Amino acid sequence: MGGDLHYNLGFAPESYGVFTGNTLNYAARKPAIFDTVANFAKYNFTLTPDNANSPTPLISATNIVLGSDSSNISDGSRTSSDISVVGIHSGKILSAGDHFILMQSNGTFTVNGSTNTPIVSLAQQGISLLYDVQTEIDSNNKQVTATILNRHGGSAGAYIRTNPQLKALSEGHLSALTQLTEGADVVAYDIFDKIQTRSDNSFTPLIIKSGSRNRYNSGSHIKTNDSLFVGGVTYTNAKLKTAAFIEMGRGNYDTYSSFYKVANTHGSGHNKYTGLGVVAKYQFTHGLYTDGSLRFGRSHNKFSSNDIRNIATGERAKYSINSPYISAHVGTGYIFSLDKANTLDF
Repeated sequence: MGGDLHYNLGFAPESYGVFTGNTLNYAARKPAIFDTVANFAKYNFTLTPDNANSPTPLISATNIVLGSDSSNISDGSRTSSDISVVGIHSGKILSAGDHFILMQSNGTFTVNGSTNTPIVSLAQQGISLLYDVQTEIDSNNKQVTATILNRHGGSAGAYIRTNPQLKALSEGHLSALTQLTEGADVVAYDIFDKIQTRSDNSFTPLIIKSGSRNRYNSGSHIKTNDSLFVGGVTYTNAKLKTAAFIEMGRGNYDTYSSFYKVANTHGSGHNKYTGLGVVAKYQFTHGLYTDGSLRFGRSHNKFSSNDIRNIATGERAKYSINSPYISAHVGTGYIFSLDKANTLDF
């Protein structure tokens, strides 16, 4: 709400402004009836699909005054009201040409300023669908209407498209995959480096801790902060080097996505995983070897964004996913002796 009212010493209005800054947000699912609707600089409508093509207006009033004049601004300036459709309630998908009567007067209908020009606004249904909606003032019939447009501004073939901001939802899940990939690197490199130095015919405890801060470019980008832990036991002999382990990962992340003609989005969340695994390396004769690993467990990914919202309800986009994971690798190589102190590993 906005507006102001100032009195002089004679207790008479010296200046007043009960129009500027006032906003009417209308999201009711059923029509409403009023005596007078006036003094609003901005009207934001959220439509209900079931009301499409109905002869019943969303707002019925005896008197409707759009814009400002001397009745609501002391300088008498004639300023138009901004009337837009910003949201659509969940339900059926609308089609091009679907028509809504936003406001209808059965008495006086006053239009101040240049509000006769049609206004095309972007309306959102849920968090997924976007529509182009044209709002128009019809002074002859004392009403304000809204029409779903097609790509070319007409009423054939609705221009309905997916909200590009939804890409940010996949960025959250992608951060969980990057954390699991970091865990795979610990298994494939760090554990093998550890068991390479173990004495033969021995069982030895194994503990590895690591942390990282990373940025992943994905068209947009993700920043992660992760802590990883592996604990287990190793066994080695002349031919075989192996380890059994438990693994855990914890971390948080932020996603940043930018779009053309749609607001940028920032998301954030947490990841964690817990699992079991084994690794092994077998040394054949003459330098040939093979190695492999198997790991499995459960991963938890949590995401939310204040920038992706259902306009009709105000709910923000969020999810929490628990899922199993499994990964494995197998490889082979050959170690060449260059001299007594150096080797070359393919």
